[in-house]
Amino acid sequence: MRILGIMSGSSLDGIDMASVVFDDSADWSLESYTTIPIPNDLTEKLKRVVDMNAFEIAKVESDYSHFLSRIINQYIKSHKLQIDYVSIHGHTVLHNVDISTSWQLLNGGLVASLVNKKVVCDFRNGDMALGGQGTPMAVIADRDLFKGHDYYINLGGIANVSYQKDGQCQAYDICPCNQVSNYFANQLGKPYDANGQLAKQGEVREELVGKLLEEEYIKKPHPKSIDNTWIKQYWIPIMESYQLSAVDNLATHHAFLVKLISKLITVKGVNIFITGGGAKNKQFISDLQSELLGRAEVIVPNDEIIDFKESILMAYMAYLRVNETANFIHSASGAHRDVIGGCVYMS
Repeated sequence: MRILGIMSGSSLDGIDMASVVFDDSADWSLESYTTIPIPNDLTEKLKRVVDMNAFEIAKVESDYSHFLSRIINQYIKSHKLQIDYVSIHGHTVLHNVDISTSWQLLNGGLVASLVNKKVVCDFRNGDMALGGQGTPMAVIADRDLFKGHDYYINLGGIANVSYQKDGQCQAYDICPCNQVSNYFANQLGKPYDANGQLAKQGEVREELVGKLLEEEYIKKPHPKSIDNTWIKQYWIPIMESYQLSAVDNLATHHAFLVKLISKLITVKGVNIFITGGGAKNKQFISDLQSELLGRAEVIVPNDEIIDFKESILMAYMAYLRVNETANFIHSASGAHRDVIGGCVYMS
């Protein structure tokens, strides 16, 4: 089975696409992959979507779905692929556990008709309907596709972790990550802080690091998850209240992440498999390894896995869905039972 997995993260740095082939025993291979930039005008609309009215949101969803359909068709044609399913996460507008709702912009039926392929999407709501967090999804791929590590940390727009404890999968969102660093890098005219060089120019405000480490969400027991809107409306304003320069905010955020992630590793002799855009920040990886004081080994995979792990995950989520196999693990999400998540739109 060949599935095209598509992911656009909260950082809006592009659409990641990966063609993944699965055999009957779920052994897999990454066949091809690419990242397509999102047009600037669409990026700006996606950033503002939480402030729009219903009609405006529907229009952006249509524009986004048409854009995805175009790049999917172009990719399939250029690579001469015989695709069985297209698996799409969509752009998250709202993720709120209190009302058991996760809302990703995507018209799955429209995309299915425009690309003439079956589309699998809307993965999270089934888990949330049964009391789960609807996140992190990556735990299923960590367990099945990337075996052999003790901790799996993804440094994306939001940092999350998964691991095994007493034979049970545990996973949760750790804290805001690249969304914050990108926000302050944008103030300096940069899309992101390449290799932590901007943070390196700043001064760490230890008082703010301490404040962030004591925040209610950080101390809250898991399972737990973070909404993008909460980062914009709550987390970033806390940092901005200290009236630091952009480079000082970057340095402080960098130091906070290093300390918090180090605190998660409570046993010695383990390894940490790190992916996501933050895995390419060599300064961060170096500082984290130093902070761990030899307790753990940090493992950074090749760029293919760093860049496309979440697209591979989306393909695997669809593979499990169409085979009627659970793709959400209740011990990680907090749901009442394991869940087969996702809707399938026929072409």
